[in-house]
Amino acid sequence: EQIHLALNEERLSKGTVQCLERLGAVLGEREGTGPDDDLMLRSLRDKARAEGLAQGLAQGVAQAYKTELERRAAMVRAVMIARGLEVAADFPLHEPLFRQADVDDAGVAAFSCVDEEDFVARLRQAAHR
Repeated sequence: EQIHLALNEERLSKGTVQCLERLGAVLGEREGTGPDDDLMLRSLRDKARAEGLAQGLAQGVAQAYKTELERRAAMVRAVMIARGLEVAADFPLHEPLFRQADVDDAGVAAFSCVDEEDFVARLRQAAHR
């Protein structure tokens, strides 16, 4: 009866899908089968898993990059402040050159610059080497 109702529904409702899932689970338990025994369901699940893993990996990499960038920026600010230089709260995160700079070049620039502008100029010089 439930299968007949589902087949006659113009568009499957959420309730009908849930009902069919329960029915499938009961029949599968009776027969000793499950979703992995259906090639299409297994394929769809494997694709969804792969997409989820790729998305999770991309988000993890992006977060790690952001965290590392913030850590390096804090180091640059700390060095410059310790040297008695005035540094803006968002410096050097707003500088595109800093985002691409090698950590060693950023450290050398922080230890040798006279101000924020000079820091950026030193990164520019390092990038052209």
